Amino acid sequence: YLKQQNLLNDEKLKERLKEKSINKGESSLKIKQKIYQKTGEFIEISEDEELESAINLLKRSFKKEKTFENVVKFLKNRGFRYSVISKATNKFLNEEL
Repeated sequence: YLKQQNLLNDEKLKERLKEKSINKGESSLKIKQKIYQKTGEFIEISEDEELESAINLLKRSFKKEKTFENVVKFLKNRGFRYSVISKATNKFLNEEL
């Protein structure tokens, strides 16, 4: 009944969860795990989406001291891939200068 009334739509749920997680600054691995736990389905997260998520996290988390090493370590500890860490760090530090 809920699916017929479009009140329960797995695709919309997955998209909402994905957008919310990107805005919160979660890594692609964490986003995939969260969505799989809620829907039982796997999704793909593009590198651009993960980059957006990493930059969102950096903007919220780094207000003062922003060294390259601190930013890299911070993202690495949160599960981001190195290719995303490199791009996000360079973009974030260049925007702030």
